[in-house]
Amino acid sequence: MPVRTVPLTAEAGVTFGVQSPGDRLDYAFLPFLDVGEALLSPTLAVSPGDLTIGGGAIAGDGVVFWAEGGTASTVYAIGCVVPTSAGRVLVGRASLFVGAVGLDDPSAVAMEG
Repeated sequence: MPVRTVPLTAEAGVTFGVQSPGDRLDYAFLPFLDVGEALLSPTLAVSPGDLTIGGGAIAGDGVVFWAEGGTASTVYAIGCVVPTSAGRVLVGRASLFVGAVGLDDPSAVAMEG
């Protein structure tokens, strides 16, 4: 399954999309780095706290993690803070909507027409 990605930015309105409470999906924050700049140790946080996130590893030029669980019909805020080898501290945030089981499955959505 492909990794869902968003830019590593603190701008409002960035979203990873939708997943069901039973899913365990991979996500990534992708920063804009200068030539030769590398990411160091990322810190991830989620609110509210009943969504489980793990991994939080550097993969290439991004911060990759997985998310699972959560409560249906809840929007979660996921934050990422990661220092770089150039002395910058990058901060990103994005939302993730946990919907009803099957909501993220396009074949489960009835087609009108």
